[in-house]
Amino acid sequence: MLILPIENWAREAFVRTDLMKIYICNGGGQVLIAPKNSINKFIHRVKGNYLHKSLQPGFNESIKKLKENGGSYFYIDEESIVRDTPLGRRYGLKPELVDFVISCSEEETISFKKNGFLNILESGNPRFNLKKGLKKISNRNSILFSSTFSLIRPGGRHNLESVLSEWKFSENEKNDLIDFINRHKKREPKVINILKKLSKFYKVTYRVHPLENFKEAKKVFEDFPIEIEKGGDIRESIQKHDYILHSGCSVGFEAALMGKPSFFVGANSDDKKSIVGRASLHIGLNDEITKIVEFLKNHTEINNDILSESTFGKKISKIIDSNKIIANKLLEFKYESSSSEKIKNRYRVLISGLVFNLISNFDGKEKERFDQSSESYLRQVANANNIKILEFPRRHFWCG
Repeated sequence: MLILPIENWAREAFVRTDLMKIYICNGGGQVLIAPKNSINKFIHRVKGNYLHKSLQPGFNESIKKLKENGGSYFYIDEESIVRDTPLGRRYGLKPELVDFVISCSEEETISFKKNGFLNILESGNPRFNLKKGLKKISNRNSILFSSTFSLIRPGGRHNLESVLSEWKFSENEKNDLIDFINRHKKREPKVINILKKLSKFYKVTYRVHPLENFKEAKKVFEDFPIEIEKGGDIRESIQKHDYILHSGCSVGFEAALMGKPSFFVGANSDDKKSIVGRASLHIGLNDEITKIVEFLKNHTEINNDILSESTFGKKISKIIDSNKIIANKLLEFKYESSSSEKIKNRYRVLISGLVFNLISNFDGKEKERFDQSSESYLRQVANANNIKILEFPRRHFWCG
């Protein structure tokens, strides 16, 4: 059984669904797609092959037990390309416990080798294989703004205190995060003002962050003709808009890879040095609206080949189907449980999932992370490929 943990469904579930389809249609066994924080509770008890997102030291005992039971553990970092924190921050899991790691770039390959991970699959990241099916700019009249203001308008129990308690930060890292949030808070009202002004010239869509409060975002724009969007496949959202604006969001990088110019609104000097900053054109917080409109009109396409090669490296930038490469590698580890083991696994997942869902009813973060449209996409893909889906408990999808 292949197990695929999901954290933010709108960001990850679509590409994991595509991976599931390729894996099953090429002879792979059953696939479980479920919330990451639920899966974390049963890794050491449910034998299977896990394509996970963590190399944190807290997993050493769980993965050791998984390996002793005959399971396998693989690693992919959804944010390795655009993360703000150094790659070195993620390590702690013993390399011998990981069957292989997926590298998205030459920089990441070097980082893995320095930290003792030698079984490296240089496949690129399927989230960033976005060149196929590119729709060229048509009317040049629509803007998508992808928000990173979740800690300014938090949904559920998502707030700065919960972030600081969920992750292990040094005192310097903690202070850096607090400084960043304070700068972001000062930037936000000016960004909102620019979007309101742009709504007189363009059809503007404000896409909330998965952990941002949707109702509060609607209130901000209630007197303006701005559509508020939550969730859905980001690839489709990028495709149907002509200009992509953001204030430090990885969506800006994804748009640039698709050949659509992205515009960083209100970047400071450090922001401009980041990968997202380097992939974007820039709009100042004090720029006149007529100047911004003219700037947008004069920038309609970019050379995404140069961006791709400079970010991923010459070899990986040429890959156009990461999911196929990853699926073929996973098929080498194909493992089928016995009938009795399948029953035990389902029982363990059921108990863990029910407890997780009960707890998450009181934790707004998990509810905000789930995206209904990603479930619809999962079912659509499964139906088109005659793949059976059984959901039990809620948000735990057994495929195949």
